[in-house]
Amino acid sequence: MQDLGTLPGGSYSAGYSISGDGQAVVGTSDGATPVYFAYHAYMWTFAGMIDLNTYLPSLGVNLTGWHLTDAYGISRDRSAIIGIDGFNAVTRGWVVTGLSTPCRADFNSSGTVSPDDIFAFLNAWFALEPSADFNANGSVSAQDIFDFINFWFIGC
Repeated sequence: MQDLGTLPGGSYSAGYSISGDGQAVVGTSDGATPVYFAYHAYMWTFAGMIDLNTYLPSLGVNLTGWHLTDAYGISRDRSAIIGIDGFNAVTRGWVVTGLSTPCRADFNSSGTVSPDDIFAFLNAWFALEPSADFNANGSVSAQDIFDFINFWFIGC
């Protein structure tokens, strides 16, 4: 069992769906900015929880008129997410397709899994950087090394 946490400043979150490979969870969390929206749809991966209202636009998804408060489902391969939220203050269902989530083994985000990822991870781990908390349990420990190496051997 793992605590998914909340978005920054939050005190509540709910997970509604998990991807078929167990690598992502979607749901709702409070605490995100702007504060005039009480809840935000999120996607959690082992890298942490991200607000879909900021993540999806970074991928080129146009959210003009939308505020995503609840993500209710995610596809097996994490390429699609569904939810129900407000579009110009009217409740509507939504679906986003064509998504890809980063490969956890590609720690340096180079696009390939290579020995350089091991060195990047170890550098972060020795520096006690938050990104080295690979299992997202709130602390950087030797278990993070084992978890990262397991993912590295699996690849993407």
